[in-house]
Amino acid sequence: MSGRIFQNVVLQLKENTDRTVGVIDGEGIVIACSELAMIGQRWAEHVPAINAAGGAIVTSEGKTFKALNGWGTQFDYAAFAFGDNEISKTVCAMATVALNGAKTYYEEKHDKATFVKNIISDNIMLSDLYIRAKELHVETELNRGVFLIRRLDEHFEGLTVEAVQNIFPDRQTSFALSMGESDVVLIQQLGENVSTRDLEKTAQLIEETLRENGESTVVVGIGTVAAHLRDLGWPGEVSEIGEWGGVFNGGAWLRVDGRPVDVHYRDLDDVEFRVSEARAGRFEWQPLLFHLAGIPTYLVVAELALNRTLRGELPKP
Repeated sequence: MSGRIFQNVVLQLKENTDRTVGVIDGEGIVIACSELAMIGQRWAEHVPAINAAGGAIVTSEGKTFKALNGWGTQFDYAAFAFGDNEISKTVCAMATVALNGAKTYYEEKHDKATFVKNIISDNIMLSDLYIRAKELHVETELNRGVFLIRRLDEHFEGLTVEAVQNIFPDRQTSFALSMGESDVVLIQQLGENVSTRDLEKTAQLIEETLRENGESTVVVGIGTVAAHLRDLGWPGEVSEIGEWGGVFNGGAWLRVDGRPVDVHYRDLDDVEFRVSEARAGRFEWQPLLFHLAGIPTYLVVAELALNRTLRGELPKP
């Protein structure tokens, strides 16, 4: 993102405060400032404190910082104000609001990754999709693969948008997006005659590149090939994990190619417990919306026995 976008906002703020205000990037470099002579200075010593604050206001060596909205666990940009008193905190907070607005406007108008994320999140109207694609020079009818990368260990910090994007550095054809604290989605442009084997090779490359000491740190989910931009996102409702409660856990109601599709989550630790309980002859009835009589907890045992495992391994009771 161009520092000029932030500089225009900073110069407007300068007229309304006696504090020095500005923006630093994720490496601590001042990219916009009300004192022009400071642009280009490197304040790397403040970066750890800003990352540790998790988006909250933090003071460091006489300056106040607040990270701007971002997708990754590490901040991309942060607003700052000189001073560490309440006035400086207020100025920094107000600057953050104005800078976030400018950042969002810029990304929606010029950033291809934001455009693709809006498609995945079903946050763009179909009529706008074609207009925005044309404005951003994004080809609509190309084969693209969708990969969900999830860390196996919650303490593993190597799964970042930057780490995945570095594997596929061409930002015109590959888009790495943060979709939560532990998930990164990769949208990868593919050739014409692509097969499932090609998708598996890409997934294997990601898994091998992100290994630590020869051990796997992530699992990579492979989606179907999307031949058109509109195929990257499906309309519907998606719940959080555990939102439905009980053995049903959560899921989604989607429409894929005009057909209704249900997605159900399962907690494998809970499933293992229900299997052991069923073997001992014990089960419960749990209430569930639209199920007047509720559901028995041995339902997940029946799913293991009857359903087909598409990827990985699951026990057969």
